Amino acid sequence: MEGAATPFWDKGEFGFEMSLRDAFRGVASFVDATEGALEPAAGLVPSPLRRRVKETLRKIEGHSRRLSVAPISTDDVAAAAAFVNGCVSGSAPPKSFVAIFVFAWDHLSQGNERRCSMVSEVLLTVALSGLHLSSDLSPFQRSAELCVYLHNSNAIGAVPGLIGDFSHDRRASDEATLVAIFVWLLCDRAGDIPGEERLLDFADALVIAMLDQSGSLVDEPDRLAVMLEAASRHI
Repeated sequence: MEGAATPFWDKGEFGFEMSLRDAFRGVASFVDATEGALEPAAGLVPSPLRRRVKETLRKIEGHSRRLSVAPISTDDVAAAAAFVNGCVSGSAPPKSFVAIFVFAWDHLSQGNERRCSMVSEVLLTVALSGLHLSSDLSPFQRSAELCVYLHNSNAIGAVPGLIGDFSHDRRASDEATLVAIFVWLLCDRAGDIPGEERLLDFADALVIAMLDQSGSLVDEPDRLAVMLEAASRHI
């Protein structure tokens, strides 16, 4: 990797909003894990109390998840895709890439109990501010380098102190989510957010199937680039 990246970390209002969304995202992750941790003892708690506790936890989780979502537009998706494809001038990622990456991660994580990891907007921004990418990479090689870089960063992980699943299945699920996001951003754009969400879901299903055959690729950027090209062209 070569070239110089211009840090785009903003300590003003934008940085505060990211920190606040991270906090709400952490609360949602903690509540979700707390509910799972309490499940073995559920039979020891009277049914009315158990129901009230569960309803309260779900309300907190639901409100926290809604507050952790940044508004996005198709222009944001297009800007993030342009960065991934190497179609933007300069080497610094646009702020929209962080927002779109987190949006995609949270979307794929919803309803999938194996995906316990959380993405921090603040840590993702800091990690990307030190990014250096060669200018002669193909879009697929560039995406593979980004995948490996983010996989090895501190931006994705469990909330500190959280009781969770640190198994091979969870790590494999995190890898599939990461790769699926880049496959999605390499595809032709859908034109509206519901269409983008459907493309993202399809990319996720395809990547899971492909990784089941190939095994982990996050430590092999050349093979990962080949897979990214095949998957994005298929979609």
